[in-house]
Amino acid sequence: MYPDEETLMEVGRIAIAAGRLDAELGSLWWHLAPDLVDETHARKAPASRVRSKIAELASRRLSADFSDPLLNFVIEVAGAQTQRNEALHSRWLLRGRDAMRPVSEYLQLDEGDRAAYLDEWDRKARSSEGWRRQPNYSLDLVEPHGLDDLQAIERRLALITEGQPVVLHHRQHARSWLAAGLEGSARVTTRSPATSSRSNHGAQSLRTHDRTAATDEGRAQRRSGGAAAVVGIRRRGGAR
Repeated sequence: MYPDEETLMEVGRIAIAAGRLDAELGSLWWHLAPDLVDETHARKAPASRVRSKIAELASRRLSADFSDPLLNFVIEVAGAQTQRNEALHSRWLLRGRDAMRPVSEYLQLDEGDRAAYLDEWDRKARSSEGWRRQPNYSLDLVEPHGLDDLQAIERRLALITEGQPVVLHHRQHARSWLAAGLEGSARVTTRSPATSSRSNHGAQSLRTHDRTAATDEGRAQRRSGGAAAVVGIRRRGGAR
């Protein structure tokens, strides 16, 4: 059995928006390193690996002027994808009387009708106060996402990909960034300690972000914080 139709539609929108963002990030990875990765391989790689590779390449191949905004952007993406995972990879469980039907109802059916009856019951979309959600990082049962929560997750994913030209900008300018960043070996390999520290800190921040994604504190920080590169998205209500 599944939650009500409106909830199912919002979860479906999240899945589609997430797929679009995954594809754009894979394309961005490929644009940053066409010599190292095939575009189709980059697009189907796990999201955490794609983010890690983008951060690694930005820190290693680009000067700080170009890498810092990209590192901040990837951190914002990690927050949105964590919310995506919570919505798509949680177990939705129905508890209480709404999860049951009378045995007599089943027994009254002809043998040939019982399989269809069970299929219909399994696929039924039902609105109920008995729905609970088991997050993918916990064994506890918690309140399910409401429609407003699901819509906020979908909007955050979609606006990162489409509502602002952030991904497109990064993807289109990746080659020129590489050219500018690699113009002279000195620009990349002889950064000042302070500049190198900033880029290394950005990559480390992303790794730390991924390791703590399951904690309440991490989720609160990601929802209340935000990268400067996508502040316009937040003003438009992309994340709550």
